Amino acid sequence: MKKIIIIISFFSIAFSQISMNDINGMNNAQLDLIKDQLKTPQSVSDLDTDIDIQTAKPSVVNISDLENEVIEKTSLDSGEVTFYSEFFGYDYFNRKTNFFDNIPVPANYTIGPGDEVIISIWGEHNLRKNFVINKAGLIYYDSIGYINISGKTILEAQTLLITKLSSIYSTLNDGSESTNLMIELGTLKSINVYFSGNIKEPGIHLIHPFSDIFLAIVQAGGVDKNGSLRDIHLIRDNKKIESIDFYSFFKTGKSSFKNLKLIDGDTIHIPSAISTVKVNGPFETKKLYFEMKKGETINDLLVYTDGLKHIASSYFIVDTTLPIADRITDDNARTTFIVNYKDINLNPLKDGDIISVKDIGEVQSSVEILGRVKIRGYFAVKDASLKSILDLAGGFNDPIYRKSIDDNKIVILRQTEDQYYGIELVSSYENSENFLLEANDKIFVYENSKYNENSLVRIEGEVYKRGSFPLKDNMTLGDLIEAGGGYTPKASQGNVQVFIETTTLDNSGKSTTEKEFIFNTSPDFLLTKNTVVNVLPDVNLVRVIGNVFSPGLIAYSDGMTMSNAIELAGGYKKYSMKKKVYVERASGKIVKAKIFRGKGKRVFPGDTVFVPVNPNPSDFEITSFISDMSTTLANIAAILLIVDNQKD
Repeated sequence: MKKIIIIISFFSIAFSQISMNDINGMNNAQLDLIKDQLKTPQSVSDLDTDIDIQTAKPSVVNISDLENEVIEKTSLDSGEVTFYSEFFGYDYFNRKTNFFDNIPVPANYTIGPGDEVIISIWGEHNLRKNFVINKAGLIYYDSIGYINISGKTILEAQTLLITKLSSIYSTLNDGSESTNLMIELGTLKSINVYFSGNIKEPGIHLIHPFSDIFLAIVQAGGVDKNGSLRDIHLIRDNKKIESIDFYSFFKTGKSSFKNLKLIDGDTIHIPSAISTVKVNGPFETKKLYFEMKKGETINDLLVYTDGLKHIASSYFIVDTTLPIADRITDDNARTTFIVNYKDINLNPLKDGDIISVKDIGEVQSSVEILGRVKIRGYFAVKDASLKSILDLAGGFNDPIYRKSIDDNKIVILRQTEDQYYGIELVSSYENSENFLLEANDKIFVYENSKYNENSLVRIEGEVYKRGSFPLKDNMTLGDLIEAGGGYTPKASQGNVQVFIETTTLDNSGKSTTEKEFIFNTSPDFLLTKNTVVNVLPDVNLVRVIGNVFSPGLIAYSDGMTMSNAIELAGGYKKYSMKKKVYVERASGKIVKAKIFRGKGKRVFPGDTVFVPVNPNPSDFEITSFISDMSTTLANIAAILLIVDNQKD
């Protein structure tokens, strides 16, 4: 019974792995079979439908027109308080900063026009003078004239002045150290910095000269809610000289921007955030939204969220939306797939992705929904109505999908005190609001037998847009590859598998998925319902397995034959059935050696050569002996013919 439920049940948003046939939903007969099995008295433990999520591989779930109300981004119109509490990083800029003139001067501070410098000389000579650097970067010193100290640090300017003033005060630079010179900064001139893009207070601002780019943004009011925190541009002389990512600073305190000095006339540009994702579930952070860079994965996201709480499950549910520019239709615009914890580096996140994690205790109070809904499986319940779960499962609020549902017959199986499903209840969607669910209820949603849903075809492998597509009239293999965005550079265009995927259900309720390969296809091949196309990658290898001395992978070379591949694999072992050797092409097609034991039979990258062994070997095989003798005699005859021709 456990196998029946595991295989037939559709996994929930927590355990979603739905094949193309599953998208069409179970038929009513299959639902009735499950319902009857559940109503048979037996222990609840026999009905356990948990799966080992650790061994589940990430699997894409294509769901057409998934309701936006299932999981939506929180509106940002509820005020800045909500915004700062939900979006990571923006509140760092949302505070007042006080500056004081007596703070230490940074070692890399560059003196510029408007700054006041104080020159002190003591020892054999004693004096103290104040100078304001003019617009040309100069100060005027009696008996010497103009000295340019603009663009220099305090130490550099001090070294320059010692050299210049030693013409007046000779003991400054004679090594005796009887006269000393020191520079201090007096009143500092604020610098003009321009702010553009998504900044709270765009335009020109007077900024404290000690400010780095972070403090400058604080003085301009902070980053607007649409602005990026991970690609802030510092523009100087109309050229972008630096791009700043604040996330590293927020999480570790380490930064590169602190050594980047602002100068008068700089522009700080805040572009729009390109990619923002949302998290749901037991993450350590209280924030919900995070900006992601291209190529970043869940592993990076966990750094920004400070990881997971100890009650979190070990898998992630990713709800993703295909960009508008990449869509053929809106039917399959949203998909959901599962990522195991060990695979968190494998799936780059995209804008709008929603990453959910379940609480490991949620399954203790859950119901299971099967049948004609968009998301099948387990849903947590606590004082939940039937309608709330049906709406979460999706389909009832989609006017097109709704036509395929028999919403007047929703069956609920409930456990009795004897721990089996002996109570059968029936409701309609219209009356489901007042129907309260209990833990462990099983909900069966039947399809409308009068409704004929469009068929689907699927493309996998080395194309840009993998997934399911509606089967159109006269749709060809070439059309599907084009719908998939075409071949990637890694595709082996000569190795395209085409097969029909069918799922059958036996009398015990066990489902079996079979693949029936179609060979000798061309781009004009007409597709049928449940056709799957798999574009294989271009690999420069041939595999030899079976009764050879060194089975395994062999590097492919141009013109390689079956015989060459077997020789490179160490050659035939004893009792090899040489006449039975065959090649399985990468596309799945089987090619036999036929004559000459494959000496002229070509192999190609991705092919597999099979060398079978005789299951009933004998020391002397008359068939092999005659075959070997015939080959030997033919070779001798050919040699004699060549010798005879040379004599002539």
